[in-house]
Amino acid sequence: MKPTVLVATTSRWVPTARLAVALAHAGFTVKAVCPSSHQLSKTSAVEAIYPYNGVAPLSSFADAITRANPDLVAPGDDLATLHLHHLYAREKLRGAAGARICAVIERSLGDSESFSVVYARTRFMQVAGEEGIRCPATEVITNERDLESFADRVGTPIVLKADVTSGGEGVRVVRTLEDAKREFRALNAPPVLAR
Repeated sequence: MKPTVLVATTSRWVPTARLAVALAHAGFTVKAVCPSSHQLSKTSAVEAIYPYNGVAPLSSFADAITRANPDLVAPGDDLATLHLHHLYAREKLRGAAGARICAVIERSLGDSESFSVVYARTRFMQVAGEEGIRCPATEVITNERDLESFADRVGTPIVLKADVTSGGEGVRVVRTLEDAKREFRALNAPPVLAR
């Protein structure tokens, strides 16, 4: 019997459809939860599509997991991963009623104790480095003095990434300290405060 994987995505990125095709070729039964008109709905590799509703994302994901009954869930983007982590927390509070959903999320994403590392990019890079993976120098920058100090130590170019962003949003590649300061101010200006 083929294992079932639920591909979960919140955006209409084409690579998620490619992932589904690769999983089908690897021997999985593939199902998906995604926004309407996603490329996933146009491939024969996906056996079932469940609707993703951005207004009620946890309900969308919970319904898809319940209906698809997958062995694994494969998030296709950062926001999908965040939704799965929040769904895990919600279902954990339900006790035995949420145990099945919690089990598939942990089987797919690892121990829930490690979920927070995904969002703390600096910690994520530190863990990767501890495992022997080559990583760029990474540091939390809270003000321009931190930025100057970091640039003095590592040089340029520098990649700045704002917290709570994904899909390439909130990322700036800078080649000079002056550009770094300007982009740092831009990344920290409203509407970021609304995040």
